[in-house]
Amino acid sequence: MLWQGVEKREAMTVHEGEVVLLDVLSGSVTLKSGQSFSADLVVGADGAGSSIRKLGEFACEQKSYGQTAIVATIRHEHVHHQRLIQRFLPNGPVALLALQDPHESSLVWTMSATQAEAMQQYDDQAFGEALTEALQFREGKGGLGKCQVLDARHGFPLWQRHVQSYYKEKVVLVGDAAHTVHPLAGQGLNLGLMDVRRLAAVLTKARTRSWGLSGMPSLRQWSRDCHAENAKKQAAFSGINALFASQNTCVNGLRQMGMAVMHRLPIFKREVMRVACGSE
Repeated sequence: MLWQGVEKREAMTVHEGEVVLLDVLSGSVTLKSGQSFSADLVVGADGAGSSIRKLGEFACEQKSYGQTAIVATIRHEHVHHQRLIQRFLPNGPVALLALQDPHESSLVWTMSATQAEAMQQYDDQAFGEALTEALQFREGKGGLGKCQVLDARHGFPLWQRHVQSYYKEKVVLVGDAAHTVHPLAGQGLNLGLMDVRRLAAVLTKARTRSWGLSGMPSLRQWSRDCHAENAKKQAAFSGINALFASQNTCVNGLRQMGMAVMHRLPIFKREVMRVACGSE
């Protein structure tokens, strides 16, 4: 939908290709085809493996979660009722995002790297049976029923990344190019959208006041604000992952008590959901 929206904007021209050179001082980029472009501000929004981040030599802190996420499209026996389902299993969370077809969902199943390597050796039938069993572990009656894989499965090692600054000369980073979080909360997209919303506000203000886009003190402040907010959420998601992965009896008891309290306090529950959905 985003791509379709861009194509409809007459003021935009789309050039496809891999960026191989970047000059952060001049704001110029060169594609593999040899085409070169320059801009007042280059926005790197090219994902976790960002070429802009690497070519711009943005300092980045990263660490492995020691887990792998297996993603695929699945078909299930019962309808999903447009629900986003997430179950915290002993070896990691399994999440299902409802698709347009009421019997299809997008799967993100997180587990240890060792378990994921073994699971990827399963054929589709065996994998579907394992997923069905995993969902029934907590789902019980009224669940999605028998599951089967519809397309190729892919495994992605999970890393937490965060650049030290989102801004350098004539280049800024947003979304996964600047930070990655654990997928258990499904918040990577929301965090990226918040980066963009804040950046758009800064650039709109600069345009109305006829300021140049690069070198603005407000861009430095934008970078600091985004970094601080996203660092807090990275820590929170990592903590949730550790909490639900723990097999300690005392920790499990406290976790269950905390979830029960949240469900009984609608105001607190709504606030958690508000923040999780990207509202400020």
